[in-house]
Amino acid sequence: MVEAIVDPATRKAVGHVPTGEFPHEVVASTDGKLPFASNYGGTTPGNSISVIRLAARKERRLDLGSLRRPHGLAFADGKLYFTAEANKLIGRSPIILPRVVWTMRRKRW
Repeated sequence: MVEAIVDPATRKAVGHVPTGEFPHEVVASTDGKLPFASNYGGTTPGNSISVIRLAARKERRLDLGSLRRPHGLAFADGKLYFTAEANKLIGRSPIILPRVVWTMRRKRW
């Protein structure tokens, strides 16, 4: 898929960048330079998150391996947090190390 980069002041598209199939939501790094899009997928469950460098209008993918249906993105303390809806997990990836370094499964209530 190709997604638009929109200037919030003018609400006009200023560029485009590729993402994975059916990106679900976007969250930005604290400095606003790196948006992240969860590639939820369609018929085939998605397993990646697009990391977009706004200045260069380039995308790289964070491969989630066996984690499927990324969703619920949040950014805090230099780390990207996400849920893997199909796996019922929460994951974390630091920006400087583009791989998943931590997961947690919710225990039964």
